[in-house]
Amino acid sequence: LLEIFAALLRIAEVEGLAERRALALLDLSALLEEMADTYRPDFEAGNRQLVTSIPRGLHVYGDRRLLAQAVSNLLENALRHTPTTTTATLSAVASRRTIEIKLEDDGPGVPSADAERLFQRFARAEASRTTAGHGLGLALVKAIAAGHGGEACLSRTQNGFGVAIRLPRSI
Repeated sequence: LLEIFAALLRIAEVEGLAERRALALLDLSALLEEMADTYRPDFEAGNRQLVTSIPRGLHVYGDRRLLAQAVSNLLENALRHTPTTTTATLSAVASRRTIEIKLEDDGPGVPSADAERLFQRFARAEASRTTAGHGLGLALVKAIAAGHGGEACLSRTQNGFGVAIRLPRSI
């Protein structure tokens, strides 16, 4: 119960980020590479693969700790909810106005009936009911993206599952 309460408080705190807006310019490319390097051993230990496609020089105004938390939640979900031999790809793509961070995998995916509600608090896919967690991870990812003036949504993949975080581009 304490863990759930702490997660709910964290989401509420992050939702208030838009009012504070004390964000600093940060190297998003470096942050994403660091996160991939941190999690790659866990993927390999689980007989999974984590690959990256992250161009250098992507910058955003943001809270480094919160953006790291959002990416961590996505990577943890991939570790928790995919079978062995799954490949996950952490990527970033810049357009004129946004930077899109994606984590996509070639795992079993999520039924469309479950997919539409995954960003709601306490929402879990039916197949994930027996795994650890409380259904708050993607709600926190959504709150962090919104607190940075962006959005989080599902990323449609041909097979598997994906989540995209779109942030305003600063440079």
